[in-house]
Amino acid sequence: MGTKFTLCVVVFGLFQPAFGQILLNGSFESPVLGSTQNLGGAFTLGAWSGFGPSNGGNAGLVVGVDNGLGPASGAQHFTFNGGNPSDQGWIEQTFSTIPGTAYVVDFAIGRSGGGQALSLLATVSGLGSLASASFSPAGSVGYSVALFSFVADHSSVVLRFADTSGGNSVSDLYLDSVSVMAAVPEPAVSALVLGLAAAGLVAWRRRRR
Repeated sequence: MGTKFTLCVVVFGLFQPAFGQILLNGSFESPVLGSTQNLGGAFTLGAWSGFGPSNGGNAGLVVGVDNGLGPASGAQHFTFNGGNPSDQGWIEQTFSTIPGTAYVVDFAIGRSGGGQALSLLATVSGLGSLASASFSPAGSVGYSVALFSFVADHSSVVLRFADTSGGNSVSDLYLDSVSVMAAVPEPAVSALVLGLAAAGLVAWRRRRR
């Protein structure tokens, strides 16, 4: 009777429960508006909540093109800090996660108007601080794509975007097309795991002969 050989392949992160978009209303298409809606003070946009500056300006859900900038996707996009106020705007969403799982956040950051320095602080918090990164749009009118990652430490986390630009007399900071997805291993990692599994299977078959 041959020696029993048990093949056990443990694949970390290869099969996640959900690969699709986790956030709701990531492109700010809800509510559907006929014209731009200014947002001063506390506000909600479906699953999003936030604060619009009220000291001489406002955040806004912008329909179509504003000062040369159109949405990165869909028909609407979000702006933080119109009108050059001294207090800044922010927007956040809480969503479910799996502790120990890595996630990737990607989004479009844009500007209307040119020349002025603009900055956006993105943070993720669960039981503790999980990520904090600052981003800036391109120097000319338009959108660019940015991304960062985090590992969840709780069953839910909070993703927040905050305008940290200071005064913005000639430019406005925009956000659109926000997505959060469970991280998928690089193809080389998956190939290595499958290769190890195949080698183990060959050894198991040889032991059975």
